[in-house]
Amino acid sequence: MYEGAKTQVRSRVGLTEWIPVRDGLHHGSALSPYLFDLIMDVLSQGIRDQSPCCMFPDGIVLCSTNRGVAESQLEQWRKVLEDRGLMISSKKTEYLSFNEDQDFEISMEGTRSNRVEKSRHLASTVADDGNLNAEITQRVQACATAEST
Repeated sequence: MYEGAKTQVRSRVGLTEWIPVRDGLHHGSALSPYLFDLIMDVLSQGIRDQSPCCMFPDGIVLCSTNRGVAESQLEQWRKVLEDRGLMISSKKTEYLSFNEDQDFEISMEGTRSNRVEKSRHLASTVADDGNLNAEITQRVQACATAEST
């Protein structure tokens, strides 16, 4: 989304030279999730109704029942966001499949997306087999760590 992004800083003495933006959303800021939601709500008008999705401060999760529909949704989102000056990073695009054949791929503009076995959003882990073992293990470990300190 931020690949090749640049900005300028306006001050009393004028504008600075163009500065490359190397970081995305600042996760430590209390306003970041709100600003992301506010901007994405406007930018994604019209497309959200066509593609079931969940928006998170660090990305978007598209939901689909099959590969063809998922690729179509991804392409629709890519076009809508690019028309509004944003980009989806093909390097960071990942997909998680539940109960599907392991031999299929999801691609965006000919670039193959990475398949993952687990995906983490807002401190919750989802696994491709639908079980919660990774989530439960993580929470038990967090409790054990907290109790030992």
